[in-house]
Amino acid sequence: MRMRVPNLILRLGATAGIVAVGALCIGSALDRMAADTPAVAALVPAPLRSQAWISLAQQALRDDGLGDIDAARNAVAAAPIEPAASAVLGSTLFRRGDANGAQRAFSLAGQLGWRNLDTQAYWLAASLAGGAPGVAAQRLDAMLRVGLRGQAMADGLSTIEADPAGRAALVTQLAASPPWAGDFVETSGALSGTALANRIATLEDAHRRGVTIDCSRLSLVADMLHAKGNVRDAARLWFGLCTPAGRPLPTIVNGGFEVEPERAGVFDWRPQSRGGVEVSITDAPTTGRALSARVDSSAAATLALQAILLSPGAYRLSWSASNDAGAPVGEITARLACSDAARSEIPTEPVRAQRTRFSTSFTVPARCEGQVLRFDLEPRAAGDRSAIWIDDVRLDRAGGTAPPGRR
Repeated sequence: MRMRVPNLILRLGATAGIVAVGALCIGSALDRMAADTPAVAALVPAPLRSQAWISLAQQALRDDGLGDIDAARNAVAAAPIEPAASAVLGSTLFRRGDANGAQRAFSLAGQLGWRNLDTQAYWLAASLAGGAPGVAAQRLDAMLRVGLRGQAMADGLSTIEADPAGRAALVTQLAASPPWAGDFVETSGALSGTALANRIATLEDAHRRGVTIDCSRLSLVADMLHAKGNVRDAARLWFGLCTPAGRPLPTIVNGGFEVEPERAGVFDWRPQSRGGVEVSITDAPTTGRALSARVDSSAAATLALQAILLSPGAYRLSWSASNDAGAPVGEITARLACSDAARSEIPTEPVRAQRTRFSTSFTVPARCEGQVLRFDLEPRAAGDRSAIWIDDVRLDRAGGTAPPGRR
């Protein structure tokens, strides 16, 4: 029995050691989890906290804007070579009005790891405050190239773009085709007011400098702005930067259907294919291309849409519509609506026909900023499944002259 006591003690000691190591592992794991989940930070034993102190200090900044100075200092004490610790201390000191202390903390954070977002945001703001938009643009370029994103980046961009010198510096960066250029274009759709006006100015300056704009991204921006009712800026961007003529007031685009874009944007024809309705831009039975519609039922259907931008006044719209045999198809109706929230319909005159040529007239009222044109197929006789061809869509002033921006 006496010989077994030491063995028991050894086993108990080993078990205790395993438990202790396990507790340390759990505590360490919780500490790492706290970097992404602040709620976990309180569960980490105090001796094991490093990421937890950082997380608690960051959460305090989000909660009240001033932060927890003790948590921030504990973060640095627990992880002195972790750039995020020095950065959160710098942010806390800056929010509390200690500019000198913040500068010292951010200087250290910058030496430890320049990719830290808070650190770069601080030095970006310092460049802007010091009247050095060119330096700020270079710093922002470096941050975006390594994938840093966030509100600090968005705020920095807005501040740089508000200054003509800053916009010029950004254009210089865009001219180098940085990897963030596409995102820079696409995020324009989320802007409004002065920020949007400055972004448009930056893109237009870049375009004049010969910078290639990603028009697939810009098409998305135009769609977003148009959906929010900002038709004029949508048209200004799309037609100013991504069409050869660059006219900001388009009427009918691609009226002869000779072009089928890779991606149909809001100012292009958008064929409305769905169950029983197949619509596409394809080779016409005679020459050229046209809008083809094959409808498997006699029900009414919308065939195609296009956003347009007309000033108030009277207009005449005309088009050709025929079947495979070249006979006229009189069941096509053109309808227009304002691009407002209510999508107010614009009344049209009865359709006039001359063989396969059809026309109608309408008046755009005041306070109708942008319109949507659509071609509808009215119910046809049962059993009529012949293809429909729409072509040569034209829009003129009621007096017979083409509106400004005729394409």
